[in-house]
Amino acid sequence: MLLNSLYHIAEIKNENNIIEALITINEEDEIFKGHFPDMPVLPGVCQVEICKELLNHKLQKSLSLSEAASIKFLAFIAPNDVKKLNAKIVYAQNAEEFSITASLFSGDKTFLKLQAKLSPEIEQ
Repeated sequence: MLLNSLYHIAEIKNENNIIEALITINEEDEIFKGHFPDMPVLPGVCQVEICKELLNHKLQKSLSLSEAASIKFLAFIAPNDVKKLNAKIVYAQNAEEFSITASLFSGDKTFLKLQAKLSPEIEQ
């Protein structure tokens, strides 16, 4: 889980199947020491995980990514430059599966666009 280590939720709301959040990035997180030490960048897999975790947090579910129809990384997120990110997740539920369209952005700059399906985690 990246919540409360890599990032913190400053604001979050859920209305009409739209989650909107403002998060702050912890530029001191260990991830940035390896990705990359001289020019830290938020890994794409972490961006997708943030979207999943925000959905789980707000819906109080335990969902896993089951299908990624489209993932577009449009710009680098350098924690030295981008301290806060906005997230918008539009979701629809069909049985236990959730379809989402999500984005991470700051101002008019979009960093991630994601279309995916999430399903309940399978307990082992």
